[in-house]
Amino acid sequence: MLMLLGLAVLSATGVWMIADGDWLGFLVAGFALFAVPVFAIQLLPGAAYLRVDQNGVRFAVAFRETAVPWESIAESGVYEVKGSRLVGFNYTAKAGRVRQASRSLTGYEGGLPDTYGMKAEELASLLDHRLHLHRSGGSEAPAPS
Repeated sequence: MLMLLGLAVLSATGVWMIADGDWLGFLVAGFALFAVPVFAIQLLPGAAYLRVDQNGVRFAVAFRETAVPWESIAESGVYEVKGSRLVGFNYTAKAGRVRQASRSLTGYEGGLPDTYGMKAEELASLLDHRLHLHRSGGSEAPAPS
């Protein structure tokens, strides 16, 4: 919602620039108007979610689902990018160039695009708990608080 509010402000700024005779206002307003549907899609039911179960981690962004089975995850943890703390993970399979580049920047080869209303540390702890349960063959037990 904050992103949509920011785009509304950006769009209004573009219109104001156009009214002042600045042709760059068309670019500013055009970008903002193009971006609104992209961010609005995320508000639709089912467009963005996180599911953590006995099979692994599944998440969606703009209706595009990604599934990562527990067998593919070596470890998870928290990293910070531009003041945002997110959850990342490293894979058990050998990393390709893109994953190596990601790991050199963040310490992790992949990650979740959001924290889904949780603190990054809590979400990483939940993933670690579920990963440990999977590896030990344990039953479903509550995640640590």
